[in-house]
Amino acid sequence: MAPLIHENESFSPYQSNASSSKSVPRESAKSIPSSHTGHLELVLSEAPDTLHHVLKMDTDGGALCNGNSAGVDNTFKILQLAWALTTSCFTSANSLLFDWDSNSGISCLKALSTGQGSQFGDQLLIIEPDDSLRQVLDKLATIQRRARECAKQTGNSDAEGSTDMFSTAFRYRNASASNSEINSEVDIFLDVTDARDGRLLAELVFSSQAITDPLALSVLHTFDHVLSSIRMSPDITVEEVNMCSPHDRQHITQLTSHVSESNERCLHDMFLEHSHTNPDAQAVVSWDGDLTYGELDDLTSRLSHRLVDLGVGPEVFVLSCFKKSTWAIVSRLAILRAGGAYISIDAADPPAYLTSVIQRANAKVMLTVAEFSDQFQGLVPNIIELSKDGILSLPKKVEPACTTVRPTNASDLSLR
Repeated sequence: MAPLIHENESFSPYQSNASSSKSVPRESAKSIPSSHTGHLELVLSEAPDTLHHVLKMDTDGGALCNGNSAGVDNTFKILQLAWALTTSCFTSANSLLFDWDSNSGISCLKALSTGQGSQFGDQLLIIEPDDSLRQVLDKLATIQRRARECAKQTGNSDAEGSTDMFSTAFRYRNASASNSEINSEVDIFLDVTDARDGRLLAELVFSSQAITDPLALSVLHTFDHVLSSIRMSPDITVEEVNMCSPHDRQHITQLTSHVSESNERCLHDMFLEHSHTNPDAQAVVSWDGDLTYGELDDLTSRLSHRLVDLGVGPEVFVLSCFKKSTWAIVSRLAILRAGGAYISIDAADPPAYLTSVIQRANAKVMLTVAEFSDQFQGLVPNIIELSKDGILSLPKKVEPACTTVRPTNASDLSLR
C-alpha cells in the first residue's frame, strides 16, 4: 500500500483499513517551527468506545483530560500509554523525560541516554521490559498528578514554555475540546481527535529534518498497532507487546522476498577486493578516527599476521573487547583475515560473567585497548592492546595471513 505523505496543508485522511472513513474537517494547523514539516493522517483501528474500559483506573490516580468524563479520561490515558511505548520502541530507550500541560492536554516526551535520568527526578518515566502495562500506566498517572499539583502551587504548568527540552509531543482532543497550539519546537507532534463517525483520527506533524517520511509512517502505524495490542491484551508486560505493525511486516516481507544467491567467498576476501579497486574510498567513519579502505587493509593485514604467529587460524576463537569504535572493526576484520573467529565481550559486564565466558571460550588471545586490558590480566595468556602506532610498528607482509579458511569455518560466536 503506497503511503500518503503530504507536504502541504490540504490532505485527506489516510485509509488504514477496508472500511471507508468520512472526511474530517481540519481545525487550525498545529505548527512545528521548522522550515520543513511533514504531515500524515491515519484513521486508527480503535474507537473511543473500545478504549473506555481498558485498564480502567481510579480517576484519583490518573490525569484528567481537560475536565472531560471518566470515559474520555481513560481513552486519553490509553492513547498516552501507547505513545510512550511507541516512543520507547523507536528510540531504544527505557528512560523518558515526561511532562504534561494540564491546560492544553499536551504530553511531552524525550528519550534519555543512560545516566541522564537522575537529574530530572519526578519527570522521569522508566519503562522496564517486565513492567505490566498497568504499571506503566500507574507511572504516567503519578507523574501527571505531580504536574497537576505543581501547576496548582505555581499557577502554571511545568510543560508551558519548556517544551523545547522535548522531542515529541502528544495530545488527545474529543469533539468538545478547544484547540490550542504547541508553543515550542518538537520533532514529532501526534494529535489524536474524535472523528464524526465515532473513530479516532491521528495526525502526525513532524520535522523532516529529524525523521524521514517512511519512518514517520512507520511510527504512526506502530502507534496504531500498539494501541490495538493494549486493547486486546491489557494484562501483558511491555516486552510482550507486539511492536511490529502489519504495515511494517509487509515492508519487511517485501525486503526479504528475494533471497540472494549464496556467495562462496569469505567476508574478508570481498573486503580485500574492494580495497584494491577503491583504496581511497571511505571505509570507517567513527568518533575516534576515520579510515580509508587502503588504510584498513594495511592495518588488518599487519595485525592478522601477528595473530597467526600467536596460533590463530581456522576454528580458533579470539576475544574482542572494545567500545563502538574504529578499533572494534579493525580487530574483527584482522581476526577473520587470520582465519579465526571472534567473540565480542563487554568490559562493563559483571566480572563473574566475563570470567565464565572466557573460560568457556578457552581463548588464548584477546584484542582490546589499554582502558580494559588490566581487568583481564591472568585470564587470557596473550592480551594485545591496539593502537594505530602499535599496529603500524608490526611488519608489513605481502602474502595473506591465512589461505586455508573457508566460508564454512566459524567466524564469530555468541555465548550469551
